[in-house]
Amino acid sequence: MEENGTKLKASGRPSGTEVDRARRLLWIFVAVVLAGFAVARLNLPWSAAALGFGAAGIVLGILTAVRIHRLRLPRALFIAVALGLGASVMLFLAGLGLIVFWPVFQDYQNCMDSALTEQAKDACMQQYQETFKELTGVVSP
Repeated sequence: MEENGTKLKASGRPSGTEVDRARRLLWIFVAVVLAGFAVARLNLPWSAAALGFGAAGIVLGILTAVRIHRLRLPRALFIAVALGLGASVMLFLAGLGLIVFWPVFQDYQNCMDSALTEQAKDACMQQYQETFKELTGVVSP
């Protein structure tokens, strides 16, 4: 018996292989989202990889959500994937912002790397905020 492109047993439940595929896709999705958060914490240029992990998370999240819905798996899984999808969108947007404002973030990172005192770190933060405000007209995040 087949419904919506998924193989169902005579009882109307999804086959074991379909559930295994959904579980595997779910774990890949979780790994990609966690990897995205891990690389976002790194220094430039490595933190820019969050953009790619965010994009991959969005695609995998949609595929996982569709598969979970199609197989009629527990709603809690669907909700968890939706939350992970939201996190992937945030990773993607943060990575995109990093790419757009690369020179500002690079200057701030270089300044912080060379700052030895709290006063020097405060000066770096002030310079970063002023540069960001000049470019956007908005106080930096």
